Amino acid sequence: MKTVYFGVVLVLCCYSCKNFVLKKDQKEDILKEEWNNIDTHAVEEPPLFENCNTGIASELELCFQKTIIEHVQQVVSQRTIVVQDDVKDTLWLPIHIDKEGVITITDYTLPKVLEAQFPEFKEVLMTQMATLPKAKAAHSRGVSVATQYRLPIVLRSE
Repeated sequence: MKTVYFGVVLVLCCYSCKNFVLKKDQKEDILKEEWNNIDTHAVEEPPLFENCNTGIASELELCFQKTIIEHVQQVVSQRTIVVQDDVKDTLWLPIHIDKEGVITITDYTLPKVLEAQFPEFKEVLMTQMATLPKAKAAHSRGVSVATQYRLPIVLRSE
């Protein structure tokens, strides 16, 4: 009688054990499902400059954007720009930060008024952006990722 119980228990244990072990197909399905659930547009840590290294993510992102805007405004304010008509416009500057932290301006068009009165503005802006310090790339799940921003540059003449 003990042998029969022992045999039944042994068969049940062996049969039920295969349900506890994940098969390779199940592992791959779980991995694919998790991979599809990752939000590729969200970053856990935004790109950073050395002067922006403490605070919560939203503060760090604002510091990063503010540093770039101040850098651009610095070059614009240092140059004497003579315009015939008043300029009151906002230039949305598309910026790409790659996985290594290199910042580049992607293609954009200048407002027609600015292009007519200050055609070299694009070149001046590109030159100034090249002088930005290298940034630390954004991170998502501990991996460096490329990011893009559109920063507003307010243009006003008086």
